[in-house]
Amino acid sequence: MTILEPKIIQVLCFMVHHQGEVLSREYIADNLWPDTIVGLEVITRAIFELRKVLNDDAKNPKYIETIARKGYCFIGKAEPINKAKSQAYLPSLLLVKLGHKSAILTALLLTIITFFLLISPIALFKNFQISNTKPENYQATILSDGIENIQSAALSADGSKVLYIQTDAKSNESVLILKDVKSHKYSILQKGTEMYRSVIWTEKNNIGYFIQCNTSECKINKLFVDTGKLQVVYKTNKRLKTIKLSAKGKTLALTAINKHRLSISLLSLDSQREVPIKLDNKASNYAATFNNIEPAIFYVQQKDSHSTINSYNLVSQHSRIISTKFSKVTSLHSEDDANLLIAGQIDSLYSVWRFNLNTNEISQALSIPTNTHAYELVSSQSSQLLFYLKKSSNINIGAQGLANHIDLKQVNSYANDLNAIWSRPTNTLYFVSQRTGSYELWSHNRHKNTKLTGIQADSIRRPILNEKKNQLAFVAAKNNQLKLMIYDIATGQLTVNQNIDKEVHLLSWSTKGNSIYMSIASENIYDIWQFNIVSKESKKILLAAGLIAEEQEDKSFIFGDIKSQKLMVKKANGTMSIIKDFKGVALQFRPHSIKINNNSDHLYYVEQKPTSIQVMSTPLGVMVQETPKELFTLTTNDFITDIGRHGKDYVIYDHFVSKTSQLLLLQAVD
Repeated sequence: MTILEPKIIQVLCFMVHHQGEVLSREYIADNLWPDTIVGLEVITRAIFELRKVLNDDAKNPKYIETIARKGYCFIGKAEPINKAKSQAYLPSLLLVKLGHKSAILTALLLTIITFFLLISPIALFKNFQISNTKPENYQATILSDGIENIQSAALSADGSKVLYIQTDAKSNESVLILKDVKSHKYSILQKGTEMYRSVIWTEKNNIGYFIQCNTSECKINKLFVDTGKLQVVYKTNKRLKTIKLSAKGKTLALTAINKHRLSISLLSLDSQREVPIKLDNKASNYAATFNNIEPAIFYVQQKDSHSTINSYNLVSQHSRIISTKFSKVTSLHSEDDANLLIAGQIDSLYSVWRFNLNTNEISQALSIPTNTHAYELVSSQSSQLLFYLKKSSNINIGAQGLANHIDLKQVNSYANDLNAIWSRPTNTLYFVSQRTGSYELWSHNRHKNTKLTGIQADSIRRPILNEKKNQLAFVAAKNNQLKLMIYDIATGQLTVNQNIDKEVHLLSWSTKGNSIYMSIASENIYDIWQFNIVSKESKKILLAAGLIAEEQEDKSFIFGDIKSQKLMVKKANGTMSIIKDFKGVALQFRPHSIKINNNSDHLYYVEQKPTSIQVMSTPLGVMVQETPKELFTLTTNDFITDIGRHGKDYVIYDHFVSKTSQLLLLQAVD
């Protein structure tokens, strides 16, 4: 029997009722759940599940058609079923008969809806069981205007007040603010040029803690909220990121940057003694939160794009993994004795999840809109209140120099569109988009957007195109696993789908097209590796060679030396020479920010300025002393993904259209 959760049934009935109309995701959500926070990815997932049940092909739909950048349209024929038969079960509006040999589908739909009404609903999401003991719907109170750049926030124990840190856009100062939940009245408690981070409350409603850092040290301040008085409780030269307080209020868990990774330590507030927790020092460990009933902390361990939720026993000093299903974890919170709230991603869906510590069951506690992440999770013991800091972003593809070849208004959607590259011979833009809910590889050619993959990835890095322009290589992350994939443009198939264990940056194809050069981090340096796409084997070919690698027709090899800030060439006979010395230049030394043009006579590079970034061009050749030419000026919010020449010089980049942060307090509703 096919079982669908209530929201999916509601979406189906609503679309059938509006047969032939184009409905946006926002319109569906606003009409079905006007007083409830429901993320737009719920609609995307509902459409996906309905298509599976109806055996409907998104590319050649019979029932549900996707209208690019507008929404969905129910195109199947719908008519009421005999009322005499239907009234005993449910209103006639909900009963439809679908055309196109639909007897079986009609029976299936009746079975689904009847089962949904007569038997207690079972919401199936992947393979997770959902507990019904916690509230599922919440009504939101928005405590900020969305304009403020909020860095950290905390709700008081009684739910009446909020402490939060924001950055003043004009002065770039940190501001610590106290806001009353009911009246929305606020007062500024502290303001300064030093950076404030990670504000927390104690169980008492008049005391909190926060981090204050300058260039040389960080200190933890105890804040007396009623008076605004500060007491420094600890100083360190570590770069502190977050703090969490134990239930008894005597110990702080500190997360700090240590050798480019995050590490966790414990600070006794009585003795002011800091003790490091011995965890994997080759991984980042963060989001520490105390267990409510045991002497333990929960934390996230991130290593080579693999995330695990762990528990560390403070007595035995032993760590164990409690879940490997999550990726992109942004917050942990001990909800009660049996449940852990986790803001993170499972199978390409980012939500706030409830993890039962006794049964290991996972349920969706709160849906989160696409392009949005939740931080600073707080809940009451009964889960009648949920609080979090919502951060949203929208990324569009930007370009200069390609106006005669492409209209980016036809490319960009409401979701994140990024990591674009240009194919000059085919006039095709290849890019990554989240418009279907998960990340896929897309192309744009002749005013048409085409989805190339169906891998439902959590993320996809910038693709690279081979010399013949018929294969795309890229790295995708899915279900906590990095994969190197190669897409054949002619056949529309993935020819390589290889698991990889290390963080890699794909740099370029070999001239013969039988291997890929990539950069892999090793002890804070980057080595160049070569991956053979036939044998699927990798080998290290250059040590400490940086993030630039390109093979030339004469078998010479160009690479970047990060430490010396030089672009080098290694000839086929093994001799090496300097192509360009960037000494004194504020260079953006990263993949694809340095590139030789199509004719191999000019070099593109990106220079960082105080308030902008500039794309520069300089001639190649030892005897040439020409001053570099400024081609394009971009904002500091732009991330360059491609530079080249098609008639004239061009640059393609990711542009942050908007970044917003809001404080949300959610009250459970029936």
